[in-house]
Amino acid sequence: ILEMYLNTIYLGQGCYGVQTASEFYFGKDVSELDPAECACLIAITNNPSLYGPMSTITITREDGSTVTPREANKERQEMILTRMAGGNDDVGVTGLTYLTEEEAEAAKAEELHFTDGTTSAQDIVTEATGGANVNSWFVDQVLRDVSADLADLYGITEKEALNRIYNSGYNIYTTLDPKIQEIAESVYEDRGSLNNLTSASGQLIHSGITIIEPSTGNIVAMVGDMGPKSGNLLWNYATDIQQPGSSIKPLTAYAPALDAGAVSPATTFDNYPVRLLNGNPWPKNSPNTYTGWTSVRNGVKASINTIAVQTLEKVGVTAAYQFATENLGLSLAPEDMNVSPLGLGGLTYGLSTVEMAAAYAAFANSGVYNEPKTYVKVLANDNSTVVLEKETEQRVAMKETTAYLMTDMLRRAVNESGGTGGGARFSGMHIAGKTGTTNDNYDRYFTGYTPYYCAAVWVGYKNNERISYSVNPAASLWRQVMEKVHADLPDKSFNRPSSGLTTVSVCADSGMRATDACRADSRGDRTVSYEVAVGTEPTTECTLHKMVDICTEGNCLAGEFCPAESIVQKGYLDYVREDYGESITASDDAYLISTLEKAVAPTETSPGGCPVHTSAAVTDPDDPNGGLDPSDPNWQPPDPNDPDVPIDPDTPTEDPSGGDSGGGDQPTEPDPNDPSGGFGDAGGDWWSGFWGDNTGT
Repeated sequence: ILEMYLNTIYLGQGCYGVQTASEFYFGKDVSELDPAECACLIAITNNPSLYGPMSTITITREDGSTVTPREANKERQEMILTRMAGGNDDVGVTGLTYLTEEEAEAAKAEELHFTDGTTSAQDIVTEATGGANVNSWFVDQVLRDVSADLADLYGITEKEALNRIYNSGYNIYTTLDPKIQEIAESVYEDRGSLNNLTSASGQLIHSGITIIEPSTGNIVAMVGDMGPKSGNLLWNYATDIQQPGSSIKPLTAYAPALDAGAVSPATTFDNYPVRLLNGNPWPKNSPNTYTGWTSVRNGVKASINTIAVQTLEKVGVTAAYQFATENLGLSLAPEDMNVSPLGLGGLTYGLSTVEMAAAYAAFANSGVYNEPKTYVKVLANDNSTVVLEKETEQRVAMKETTAYLMTDMLRRAVNESGGTGGGARFSGMHIAGKTGTTNDNYDRYFTGYTPYYCAAVWVGYKNNERISYSVNPAASLWRQVMEKVHADLPDKSFNRPSSGLTTVSVCADSGMRATDACRADSRGDRTVSYEVAVGTEPTTECTLHKMVDICTEGNCLAGEFCPAESIVQKGYLDYVREDYGESITASDDAYLISTLEKAVAPTETSPGGCPVHTSAAVTDPDDPNGGLDPSDPNWQPPDPNDPDVPIDPDTPTEDPSGGDSGGGDQPTEPDPNDPSGGFGDAGGDWWSGFWGDNTGT
């Protein structure tokens, strides 16, 4: 216990342990110290600032006099030497002596020779605390990871393990890629990368990034904050847990549901609040818009809250929670086993960029998850004895088809219009990823990947405050780092399964097999193609569409008075959704049969029905031509054989009986004095129009 204490205790000026302090203050090995020098070092322990012989503060006593820390150290050193010689002062222990009185007095009289912080002395501290004045963020994390594993191995504290790392001459083999680390640090050290973003109250923006190689789980780079790094083992925003927002949806809703076969990219849900929660429609989208029946694929692309929640409920929160924690290694709290945390991302505590990058890397790695790691092995100072070894721990987290389909949807989120991840896009590389935003824009997230690397980025303020930026700042930092990382890498496609996929044609609204009604939709043919996993193809025909009669003149449901020539059949959605008021409406409401029915329903001020055709057509016996001039090209002559057509008795016809007597169809002889046959001045043109020519036949 005493040995561990002496090798761990802080002795000022960055010195931990008596060996480092001996070399720093006296320039010699601890074994070479004499009693005077030993007592000087032990005198520091009570308060390194007050008693450190190289401390620069001034001590003012109660009587107003002042002393330097070196003078205070000397007083304390002499007290210690007195006790070692058996002196009891007022609290000393009698009977225990380590020095004779003569030796103690000689030690008190000895002049101490300090190094006084020479360059060589400072180098000793630097070497003992990691070999560099300021370690990189990656080296900091290696020290933390190795000390944690050493603590487990030896049953000691992590602080004690860290001291062993500093003093035992270990050789640590890491997963670091120096080139990628340098790129990440160059972007993060320059606050201009986010235009020197500050909050309304003047807070500086913070961020963390972790970059992982999907095929191995190796963390190749890490940066824990923005701006120049000012010290070692600082607070690290890359490993700190933060709220991921919507970037968690693929891990806790979509991938579990796809893998269980509960949904496919073609599956549709009504993009509309699911239910009332405390009297309010829930969940709401951001922005507060709703599109009606929407596919899972489009739900991922546009980060639609209502689609994520319904997808999660389709597979079940228990199965989704198990998938996320056991398959993808996410450290979710038990309280997170609920619809809101898993479907929308409001977690009890949060997740680190390390966890997020490792989980998304499984999508890029054909569904195989690798535990993330910063080092491969630790060897003793002989560089051959293995102290620690970090084997690659991997497991099949999901089907290959699930990983591929998730990647396809996440690619659309980055590359297609309407996708939320456009801020991460750069040319010449396949990219997939997902944004995340928490309430009030307190946290911004982006986790994305290429066939080469996966990276997760968090951005936020130390004290929660709204982030105002032109694009998602996490996606912007991701792009700035990853574009440089991939500058010399050739573009290549993501892995595609050799089997297990099929293409289907479905109704865009129902996700079922399209029917004639789907193809006759008033918006146009609603048939679309999707790639889905074999076994998840829809087998039933669309039940959402229904053919209805539409009056083209009234632009409404056809009524009893609408003439046949104005009626066409169109496909409309046979669905009735909850009415949450005018503030919550779906953009496809106009294509619901219920909307058409409401438009023609009678009200207190309207009789309802087609606004154009309000009654049956009636022929005026005094005006059988309906007000049309017989010379009008649209006019049609009456049928003289139709008994229902009234006959002008002054007008000769082919049948003087008017068609209702047994006189037969004998033609009458034309009146030579009236070549028009009693039709006035119609003349040859009229006959031409009536008979087809003017030959008289």
